[in-house]
Amino acid sequence: MATWNPADRDAAIARGSAGGKLSDHEKEKLVEATRQAGSVGTAARQALQKAK
Repeated sequence: MATWNPADRDAAIARGSAGGKLSDHEKEKLVEATRQAGSVGTAARQALQKAK
């Protein structure tokens, strides 16, 4: 399994927020990020909603 760091998370959030396609791994990790309080959790939630 690939590693996941803040740069990967930010890239996935940006791509998802723009309506881009996310891999299964990215979706799984963003679902985990939605459980965080604050801006990261909110951004992850919004990216998942907009992603294809």
